[in-house]
Amino acid sequence: MVQSAIAHVFEFISQNRGYRANMGVVVSKAAQQTVLCWGAVKGSDFYVPELEGFQRRWPDAVWIPLSEQQAQLFDHAWEQQRPESSPSHRSFMH
Repeated sequence: MVQSAIAHVFEFISQNRGYRANMGVVVSKAAQQTVLCWGAVKGSDFYVPELEGFQRRWPDAVWIPLSEQQAQLFDHAWEQQRPESSPSHRSFMH
């Protein structure tokens, strides 16, 4: 069974004191790609289980952690795009 990235991050955090889970983006300028993924952060150190795989495809790929404000903006945008968030869907469900 393949473990999800967030499960790997939580496992890492449980074994490495001081780290916290953080959403971030893997960015490749050469490939013109941006991918959202989880990492663990402690000061300027970080662990991103999926980064190595991205770097095999895109050698210039780097992970950039989102700030708390950026993560909240992402959450808000995500909630607005989900079908169950729409008023017509909510009224149908209740």
